[in-house]
Amino acid sequence: MRAPDGLLHVDLADPALGIRYPVPRLGGEATAPALNHDGSELAVHRDGGARVAEGGWLVRLRGGDPAPRRLGPGITPVGYADPSTLLAVDRATGDAPALVRIGVGAGEVTRLGTGPAASDLDTIAAATSGGEIAFLLADEAGTAQAYIQNADGSNPAPLTSFGRGGLEALAVSFAG
Repeated sequence: MRAPDGLLHVDLADPALGIRYPVPRLGGEATAPALNHDGSELAVHRDGGARVAEGGWLVRLRGGDPAPRRLGPGITPVGYADPSTLLAVDRATGDAPALVRIGVGAGEVTRLGTGPAASDLDTIAAATSGGEIAFLLADEAGTAQAYIQNADGSNPAPLTSFGRGGLEALAVSFAG
């Protein structure tokens, strides 16, 4: 959401009741929201500012400590692979940007060995089930192709096989 002052933030909404309210204790600009499967946890990217550090943040919406917890600098959530594992893009200073899995309990970060190139990390889409991701990746001829793989990095497979100089994949989505 964009507030009247122009800042982005995350709201919770209940369509059945027709109400919307800001995420408790998560003020300031927040983008790339990812909600876990049971709705108890929300991960966001915060752009920083005068009172908040830039990076990925996690907030418990039900149960546990509701205080926002920083996951690290350069972390942008993509989606949850399972209830305790967040998929994210890691653009931390000093490392090549990569797709990572973050254990939200202990905060351990594991880089996936397969997936999009650093230049294509903004193309990642996560299935709401958490089991798969899709992304764009240029083939050997430089043609953008769509790929799908399990969220743990296994079983990468092309979804398209466009020929050189013809069509190219522009985006991927799990939306119907």
